[in-house]
Amino acid sequence: LSRKRSPELRKFVQDLMGFQAMTKIAGGDATIANVFQPLISTIPSLGIGRTAKGFVKLLDKDFRAKLPTVYVDFIREIVGEASSTSVMRKASDFAATYSGFTPINKFNNMLASATAKIAIDDYVKAYQKNPTSFRGKYAKDKLRKLFNIDAERLDSLTSSKIDSATAAFAKKSQLQRDYLRDPVFFNDPMLKPLLLFKRFGIRQFL
Repeated sequence: LSRKRSPELRKFVQDLMGFQAMTKIAGGDATIANVFQPLISTIPSLGIGRTAKGFVKLLDKDFRAKLPTVYVDFIREIVGEASSTSVMRKASDFAATYSGFTPINKFNNMLASATAKIAIDDYVKAYQKNPTSFRGKYAKDKLRKLFNIDAERLDSLTSSKIDSATAAFAKKSQLQRDYLRDPVFFNDPMLKPLLLFKRFGIRQFL
C-alpha cells in the first residue's frame, strides 16, 4: 500500500487482504478453482494434446529437474510484502499449504512450463519444415505472440532463451502478477482488496 497512507490504514488493508486470502483458500473456493486452472489458461493457449504430453513428461524426474519454472509465493503476490511475523500472513500461508492450494498452484505452474517447452519445439519444427505454408505461418505467429520468439531468427535461439520464454509463459498463464499485462488499476493500492482473486477473470474479459 502507498507510503502516503497512514500506517494504520496500510495495516488494515494488508490484514483485510490476508483475511480474504485465508478464508477463500481455507474454505476451498480458491483451491477448487485452481484445480481447473489449466482449462482456462494452458489448454486454450497450447492445446489439450500438448498439455497431456506435458503431464506425461512431468512423470520423468530428470525432466522436472531441468524444467525452467519461476514460481512466486502466491500469498506474497496477493497480500504483498507483509512481515512474515504477521498473524494473518501466517494463517494465510497455513491455509494455502494444508488446503492443497499451494501444491496445486505449483503443479499448474510446472505443467504450463512443460507444455510450453513442448509447444516451442513443435512450432519451431513446423516453421522450419515449411515457413510459407499455413502451418508455418501459424507457428511463426504463435512463437511471436506466446513466447516473444522471432521465427526468422531461429539461428540465434539459444537454450537459455527457450528456458526464459518457457518460464515467462508459465508465470503469465497462472494467477500471478504481470505488470506488463495487467491494467493500471490492478496496481492501485486502494483497489487491491476489491480485486483479490479476480485478477485472472478480469484479465480474460479485457
